[in-house]
Amino acid sequence: MKRLLILGAVIALLMSVAVAAASAAPKAEPPGKTFDRQPTAEAVTYEHIDALNKCDVDRLMAQYPESIHIILPGGVTVEGREAVLELFEGFCLPFEEGGLNGLQFTEIAHWKVHKTINMQWVADAPFLCEPYYGADAYETWAGLMAAQVTTFDGAELKFHGDPDCPPQYYTTHGPMHEGRVGNILAHQHMFVEFGADPPVEYLTSTFAEVWAEIGDMVLEAKDLGYDVFIEPTPLGVGRRPDIVRDVALEADFPTMMPTGIYHEPYQPDWVAGATVAEITDFMLEELNVGVGDTDVQAGFIKLASSYVTPSETELKVLEAACNASLETGASIASHILTSTAVADTMDALEGFGCSLDRFIWIHAPYTAFIEGDPGVEALMMAAERGAYISHDFIGSLFWIGWVGDNSNERHFELLNAMVEAGYEDQLLIGSDTGWFDPGNPDFLIEPYNQIMDDFVPFMLDQGYSEELIGKFLHDNPWNAYSR
Repeated sequence: MKRLLILGAVIALLMSVAVAAASAAPKAEPPGKTFDRQPTAEAVTYEHIDALNKCDVDRLMAQYPESIHIILPGGVTVEGREAVLELFEGFCLPFEEGGLNGLQFTEIAHWKVHKTINMQWVADAPFLCEPYYGADAYETWAGLMAAQVTTFDGAELKFHGDPDCPPQYYTTHGPMHEGRVGNILAHQHMFVEFGADPPVEYLTSTFAEVWAEIGDMVLEAKDLGYDVFIEPTPLGVGRRPDIVRDVALEADFPTMMPTGIYHEPYQPDWVAGATVAEITDFMLEELNVGVGDTDVQAGFIKLASSYVTPSETELKVLEAACNASLETGASIASHILTSTAVADTMDALEGFGCSLDRFIWIHAPYTAFIEGDPGVEALMMAAERGAYISHDFIGSLFWIGWVGDNSNERHFELLNAMVEAGYEDQLLIGSDTGWFDPGNPDFLIEPYNQIMDDFVPFMLDQGYSEELIGKFLHDNPWNAYSR
């Protein structure tokens, strides 16, 4: 309630409708007050917004004469500098203390009527689970703010944890709504060490070591225009969430990590003896609390299947993943290399009660590269049943040893077949590159630039529209991985 009062009143002071505030000329300024007059009505408004975004209360109050009137929704009026000061002091408290420090207002459009600025704006902050849109009218006088009218309603703000929040990305930087996410770097790794019993190099690796190897590549990917990094390393392949978190924070690059367990024989020893309920609890703990010893909530569930078909233990893990997915909305992404294994996996998921529109087939093109036309038919079959199809080793030198021809032409041929068949909303792209392998110092660490630097221009040259490519870079991975 305290926060709503602060919002309803303070933000009122912020910005709002397209209604001009008709008011009489302010009274004479009281002696001893410091005012910061601006040369134009626009300058008054922009000074207000900048000071508000920085929570600089002194700058804000330097705009208001004693006669200030702020008109809120419902006919509520805040009058005088003292009342306005109280509002701003409450607004600028940290979020944890009931304030909204960190809320940022951005202009959408404005128009001027005499000395009144009418502005449409959007407000956003990491603690909001969707942007908030509104409008203000700012009436100026003699370089100061004479009156404000606002449409802001604090009760309309949606915070993370509210039951009606839309789907989010769960990242190293906290939950993120779609408005804060542009291009998505799907299926790349930072740190990998294969094996159920990792060597000492994995256990003793440090952030400094990993950053020295891949830091520049991570920063380059961010500079290429990616807003989120999806790092799909589960238990069994050298997962070090503490290092991934620290790399993401150092680069200021929000990164999504999974819960989940790789396929046999890479699974930790405890998995074989665990019940479905115990594995479910493990996944729920990481989805709701934090991955490993971190406080970073897992964004999705990453699994893997044996080559021909899932083993009994893998099916047990799959059932647990389905349980966790149904409870949290998290998608299930699985490393699967053959048409038989993917068909059996999807059959099992449906048998456990999961919908296949929350299933992502990782490394799907492999079956087409190896099996030929039947593999293409498998991609079509999986998409027809609702699954997302992840083309995620595009341009990777590592994968050439597995598939031979890993050219843009070959991947485009497969993608285009899926597009022409009507599955453009279910296609993901990535290159599965980048990781530091502490047990293999000679491992080739590939950069994260293949998609943006090579494959996107190739798709444009083939006649794909920016709108369609945008589906691969944002729309589809957002829909696939948000929860």
